[in-house]
Amino acid sequence: MLLCGILIEPEAAAVITADVKDPNFFAAIFENDDSAVPDMTPDELKQARRYVIYGEGTVPRERRAVAR
Repeated sequence: MLLCGILIEPEAAAVITADVKDPNFFAAIFENDDSAVPDMTPDELKQARRYVIYGEGTVPRERRAVAR
């Protein structure tokens, strides 16, 4: 277990097996749960999965609410 809460198991089929600090993000990325992170669009999740799992593309930008 890393200090950031990510559990790494080198012998497992998937090296990262849990994220205790953000289980919803883990579910969205590694378990393809599109409903786990409702503030990300399907395209943002696809982009994040590509970046995290394959190291390809870019990190999706954080959207900030604009006060009106």
